[in-house]
Amino acid sequence: MKASILFKHGLTAFAATAALLSADFLAGTLGAKKFGATWRGMAGAAIGGVVGLFFSLPGIILGPFLGAILFELLGGRQFNQAAHAGVGAAVGLLLGIVGKFSLCVFMIILFATNVILRSGN
Repeated sequence: MKASILFKHGLTAFAATAALLSADFLAGTLGAKKFGATWRGMAGAAIGGVVGLFFSLPGIILGPFLGAILFELLGGRQFNQAAHAGVGAAVGLLLGIVGKFSLCVFMIILFATNVILRSGN
């Protein structure tokens, strides 16, 4: 029975991690789209997010924002429209952070439950 509980919790943690990574990757791009970005802005938010990883915390926060603005401007949109897409990417990033935090809390509870159930003997 213990192996069965461990497998179920491990499988649940794996599924939560896969959902976490997918949601995190899509958060900035979908946020930009929701705020009126074109495909260029969505691509810029994704590329900016990846490039921002190399610049510590400010890069992680500003990368999707600046990437969406830059790609929208390169696509010929006005600055106000491009800035609106950048704000959408930032909002999506923040919602992704909230989602990651929620899934992390879920995984901690899952781990604690597993430890409690396995130490019952």
